Amino acid sequence: MGDDMDIGGASSSAVEDFLKETSLYLAPDPEIMENHGLEPRTAYEDQCIAKANDPVRLEIVRERILAGVNESFEMLENMGAAPGAKWGDCVSAVYTASGDLSLASSGGVVIFCNLVQYPIKFINKYWAGDATVGIKEGDVFIVNDARYGQAHNTDQSMMMPVFHDGRIVAWAGATVHEGENGAIEPGGMPSLAEQIWDEGLKMSPFKVAENYKLRRDLVTFLQNSVREPKLQYADMKVKMYVCRRIETRIHEAIAEYGVEAVVAALRMNLEDTDAEVRRRLSEWPDGTTRHAWWTDGTLRENVQIKINLALTKKGDELTFDYRGSSPEFTNRSNNSLDITVKGMLAQLFLTFIWPDIPRNQGVLAPMKFVFDNPSVLKPAFGTPNAQSMMTVFTAWSAGQVCAMKFLYSNPKKYTRVLAPWFNMINTFLFGGLTQHGEMVGNVCADINGMGGGALADRDGEHGCAPIFATMSDIGEQEFIEEEMPFIQIVSKKMMRDNQGFGRQRGGMGYQMVLAMRDSPAFGFMLTAMGAKFPNIPGLFGGYGCPTYPLSRVSGVDVFDILVKDPGSFRYSIEELMNERPFK
Repeated sequence: MGDDMDIGGASSSAVEDFLKETSLYLAPDPEIMENHGLEPRTAYEDQCIAKANDPVRLEIVRERILAGVNESFEMLENMGAAPGAKWGDCVSAVYTASGDLSLASSGGVVIFCNLVQYPIKFINKYWAGDATVGIKEGDVFIVNDARYGQAHNTDQSMMMPVFHDGRIVAWAGATVHEGENGAIEPGGMPSLAEQIWDEGLKMSPFKVAENYKLRRDLVTFLQNSVREPKLQYADMKVKMYVCRRIETRIHEAIAEYGVEAVVAALRMNLEDTDAEVRRRLSEWPDGTTRHAWWTDGTLRENVQIKINLALTKKGDELTFDYRGSSPEFTNRSNNSLDITVKGMLAQLFLTFIWPDIPRNQGVLAPMKFVFDNPSVLKPAFGTPNAQSMMTVFTAWSAGQVCAMKFLYSNPKKYTRVLAPWFNMINTFLFGGLTQHGEMVGNVCADINGMGGGALADRDGEHGCAPIFATMSDIGEQEFIEEEMPFIQIVSKKMMRDNQGFGRQRGGMGYQMVLAMRDSPAFGFMLTAMGAKFPNIPGLFGGYGCPTYPLSRVSGVDVFDILVKDPGSFRYSIEELMNERPFK
């Protein structure tokens, strides 16, 4: 019997295969999630670079593919159904076969595509060799769970492998801030969430289309899980066709320049970016800059949450040390994952410090990150993070202040020193029944009008762009009114003394006043900090922006007033609250 029970003769590889095949649950892989750097060159990439290494030709190939990516971004904006798609809270991108972000669209949200590297690497590691899944030409994968690689669960990404002669040579990706995701509150960013199970859809990376066709059984499941089934289906189709357009442009580049040139261009774009960032960092003086700032609540109660940063530059590397920041909130949704902090800081360098650097993840390769674990910026696995913006935006601002101090100290600059950009999404989540009888839940596009910090020789901008996106828009109110049962009676009006003290502005430049109409059930929820403590500081001390209290007028039919006594209405929050003109 002893011989029958003996497994000592089994090879170690057989045991490893058995354990691999019997995994109970493929959770996010720490080996993938902790690595924000570049994957090692593959043997095939080495072969391609050996055959195609003329830098001028590779630059032409890169620009050719980037033109296709930008074309796909315009498709995403023009065809998308979600407010985030229509007004620029989206992005499209190309990744290497290994999953590294190589080319992001010139417009859009860099953090989105920077995070998609993680689900692609998960797919490569776990699904490529799985007989029940696999990766074939025409397959499309989807993800929205932040723990596998998204900013928060309201964002949805679709990824498609690009094949040539049976080999994956690249990945195409498209991401949209979709909004509604079936969470405990409409709109996808529930302040009420006290556990991860309150945050709505939790899609780990899985195959949702085969042979370029969405699987209707899976689509129906996803539609059945959210409040806006039409939105879910429409934007899945849009993202898939955006990926197909990128695939087409890559195939055209291969036909014209050869597959070796395309693979080499995607890889060298990353390595060239890494090398250039290291060269520029080496020009900065060695040392440490420090900054601490606070956010003033959890969206449910007032509390001072500390974000602490020591930024150290040594040689050609930067270290972001966020130790000393507040502990995690185990039952509040304003925690941020560390990958989200990293992705936001990529946006900082690619937009506000070195906007001439190609938009890819190579910019972060020379950088290291240190967090307390767990903390509000690196919470435990089961901690909700649906409102991660409430802490990650403050972490971004601390990074901007520290980095700008280094930039100020360097005689050679590639852009000008910039005062802190306004960092908060002062707008509303909404949800309920529309005038068309459809259930909706989403966010207003006013988040994209953040005020811009001043330069040494120029005032700041009242309303310019969000810290997380380029070439985005605040939305056309007339279009919004066609779909939603509310009107912005005061829409994007500049507010006196709202930008900070002195000539150099630093806050939220405009105000808005809205009211619901033509719906039996519709509501709003504020999603912003900064009513008790300013969102941003000055650069070298001094004043930051003012605070922004939420104001509300109840028990008044404003539309009746506009018909019967239009002269009594006041078109600013200051006048409405101070004069109280309605009887």
